Amino acid sequence: MAIVAGQIAPGADSSDFSHALSMTDLAGGPERSMAESARWLCRAGALLSETVSLPT
Repeated sequence: MAIVAGQIAPGADSSDFSHALSMTDLAGGPERSMAESARWLCRAGALLSETVSLPT
């Protein structure tokens, strides 16, 4: 299971997830992430679709 969040606190326990992506990190800062949240959410989804495989 993966998670995409607006921001993930440093040191946060994300061990329940195979992948954890922060839109703030992808965007390079909170201002850009909030200004174009749909863009960064789509980017996170694209990254996950390239790296996460579904069980067969």
